[in-house]
Amino acid sequence: MSSEDYKVDYAEITRVYRTLRGDVLVDIPHDFYRKAAEYIASLEKAGEEASSSNRELLHTAQTQIREARKLLNQIWEFRTRKLALFAVSQRKSEPSGQKGLSAEEEEFLAHMISAVREHENASLHTGQLPRDTTSTVTPPPLSSTAITVAEERRAEESEDEAPKGVKLHAPKLVMVRFVENVPKFATEFGEFDVKKEDVAFLPEAYSRVLVDRKVAVRIDGN
Repeated sequence: MSSEDYKVDYAEITRVYRTLRGDVLVDIPHDFYRKAAEYIASLEKAGEEASSSNRELLHTAQTQIREARKLLNQIWEFRTRKLALFAVSQRKSEPSGQKGLSAEEEEFLAHMISAVREHENASLHTGQLPRDTTSTVTPPPLSSTAITVAEERRAEESEDEAPKGVKLHAPKLVMVRFVENVPKFATEFGEFDVKKEDVAFLPEAYSRVLVDRKVAVRIDGN
């Protein structure tokens, strides 16, 4: 498929989202993020045009924009983490064109490999930082909800742990609607920052915890 023929809509964003799993970084089109930005811009334009004449169309556009941005953020977080790990493994290799990445990811990976090499040299060889990096960055603490949900998820995974050498399948995703505001929480698909009436796809184990706590309901018919 040529770049001109490739289109990104909500279905395509959802398809790419569902490829996020394990240690696999599935190929995405070179212009995925650019086409995704064009799609969201088209929704914003449709919403502006409908703002005074069709409130239902406006609401639909706003919902699609919100959900598409959430999925895109989770896609970006997952793939960026994998690229950072890949940069560490490739620090001693000769530069080569890595296929299956977006244009933005290609540039990020090249910079990341260079940064990893500098970091390794400063840490293990010269003992000197290549530049002024003396400032300390303290990561923000996870909310209690994030910690609790993550711990319950890990506990369930440990009960169903597959034998070594067995490839795990991608987790089943469940669509839920939140009926209460929920503090931000983390999953292997990234962080979720949701409000009441938001709709999201979640791994089944997380959705079960949230439904049991009566802060979300399943809307997939089960």
